[in-house]
Amino acid sequence: MRASCTMMAAATMASKLRLAMTRSASSSSPAASSFAAVAININKNNNESNAPAFSSVATIKDLVTVRIVSINDVYDLTKLPRLATFLRSLGSKKDSQCNHPNDIDDSSDGRLHDVGINGEHRFFDPSIRPSAVTLAGDFVAASTLSSVDGGRGHVASVRSCGVTHVCLGNHEADIPLNVLKMRLEELTAGREGGKGVAVLNSNVSGLENHSVEFDVIASTCGRIRLGLIGLLSDECGMFPSGTFRGLHIEDVKETYGRMMDEIVVTGGYADLLIPLTHQSMNADIELARSMLKVRSRNAVEDGDNERNVAGGGRGVILGGHEHVKIHERIAPLRNYDALDGDDDGGDHRGVVEIIKSGQNCERAAVVDLRFDLTTRELVDANVHFEELDERYPLCPVAESVVNSHLVMLERMRNYVVFNSRTMLADHFRDPSSDGYHLPLSSEFTRYQQTTVGAFFCTAVKLELGADVCVINGAPIKASKTYVDGTMSYDDLRNELPFPLKMVVVEMTRGRLREAIEYSRTNVEEGKSSSMGKDGKVERRGYLQTDFDYWKTGGDCGGDNNQILMVALPRNLLNGFCKIKPLMDLRNELESKLSLPNEDNYVKAIDLIVRYCLDDRWAIIAQRLTFADLDLNKDGKLSRDEIRDAIRLVLGEEASDALLDGMIDAIDEDHNGSVDEDEFNLLLAKIRSQTGNH
Repeated sequence: MRASCTMMAAATMASKLRLAMTRSASSSSPAASSFAAVAININKNNNESNAPAFSSVATIKDLVTVRIVSINDVYDLTKLPRLATFLRSLGSKKDSQCNHPNDIDDSSDGRLHDVGINGEHRFFDPSIRPSAVTLAGDFVAASTLSSVDGGRGHVASVRSCGVTHVCLGNHEADIPLNVLKMRLEELTAGREGGKGVAVLNSNVSGLENHSVEFDVIASTCGRIRLGLIGLLSDECGMFPSGTFRGLHIEDVKETYGRMMDEIVVTGGYADLLIPLTHQSMNADIELARSMLKVRSRNAVEDGDNERNVAGGGRGVILGGHEHVKIHERIAPLRNYDALDGDDDGGDHRGVVEIIKSGQNCERAAVVDLRFDLTTRELVDANVHFEELDERYPLCPVAESVVNSHLVMLERMRNYVVFNSRTMLADHFRDPSSDGYHLPLSSEFTRYQQTTVGAFFCTAVKLELGADVCVINGAPIKASKTYVDGTMSYDDLRNELPFPLKMVVVEMTRGRLREAIEYSRTNVEEGKSSSMGKDGKVERRGYLQTDFDYWKTGGDCGGDNNQILMVALPRNLLNGFCKIKPLMDLRNELESKLSLPNEDNYVKAIDLIVRYCLDDRWAIIAQRLTFADLDLNKDGKLSRDEIRDAIRLVLGEEASDALLDGMIDAIDEDHNGSVDEDEFNLLLAKIRSQTGNH
């Protein structure tokens, strides 16, 4: 029975491997045509392979170097074309047979060497081409562009610049799950023909049809094989619900151990397992120590085969989530009691290198892994950070793709994002007067509640599914009254010129009341404040609230112990404006491991843009059915039909930019029109938002 189970497990793993290999031919663009992740069909018994036509490898006597180029966290697309140019430069200066590092002339090229951690020399040889170009999470969102087009521009740009593998980041959950699946399909499209990008997802359930659990890349000779997996953080506070939009996230360390056994130890399909991760540095350090422990135990159990099982005791994590350059070497704990109280007495040699390049493709980490050809042991991991600055011109192909999507934001600059006479109109009617319309104004947000503050809070609340939203007055900058009651996209950017990072936390109704009262009555210690002619005092922390809380008496009545989901700027929890009830809340959340992770936020401006596009559709849908809108009865809404609806219902002459934004907000199959299913899907989302509030 045990033998039968073993055979079944082996067959299942072989099937997974064949699937991964079939999908593993990569290279997504002209910029990446030379950087294909290598697919190999392995005959485990005789260790043969169909050697790929190309892979990065530099052979030095009995050593072989396999190169991986790594980036992470891309929100600004403008430097991706420089990455494409950099990738093209690799392997172009001489053939792939490297000199020994000691023979490299330090003075010949400033990019051939680097001083690594602890002062040791690290060499960067531009003649070696990469076997893989990885992006460790946050590749679809969050950006204003993604809030408009659902991540379509990010996917197209990533495909164009030469990336071969990505893993999920927390901001991939910023867009609806059905939209994310469509973006993943677009990203992976054409992998069989060498054009798609592999989405590595080893620990999030429910995305099996849109990602692969692992992939294998190899050296040219086929004797060195690397397994790549993707691990998304399971840390408390990374996601408010503890799930990835309802999908279960498996324990990171347990997943690594399982994949290590299936791919390296038992399966023998790879000589080293490299995780792409998207989690905090502390979590990566925990994973690194767990990796060392797993290898140590496997070495003890496998005896003489330690070098093959443990990869020589060395390992690498290609990480994301942090937005700064990081390269740390993690050695084993002397006593593994700190991990789980079980010291197995194994060999504690080895080190795991954690590498993160920063954000926005400002630089790329060039990771050269050198293996002993005889033992297939990893003997060294050299890391170089290459700044992607003006030395690398923008690749014309990738630049064209990026600009074709960013132009949407440029065209949006002057179009009306918000019209208070048609959007949230009931909230702008003053019940104390006959038909008086409250002005749309951000004047004196540090002194009093304003309608712009309430509009921003309402939009954020509905998009994040919170019960209440508060935003302090300081980041709302324009101090302007919009006489005609409309706000353009440029106006919105002037109101919120800095990234206002919104998070959602639990707090009692009583704590919320206390925080609002504190922000409106106390003067921040150490800060000067002015007084208006009416005697009101300026306060940076003056909390604006959403319309519902403000106008329906949210500060009166209700159970003080009721738990509310409250959206607010993350920096208020960290002490900005010194609102003591919120600072105390932070300490409580931290003690309960419920504090949102540092990167678990969405920018307010992105949420507001998304809300405004959706709300226009909601207003139209209140007056007209899909059948009413579909004037020529062809089953889809054309640009002209949508333009007519906006004119009829909203009284606006829609610009091309506004039409583009509205269509992109709902056009799931991006064919330039809206069908009835897409229309109904948006209505369901809107009903869900308004039904809960």
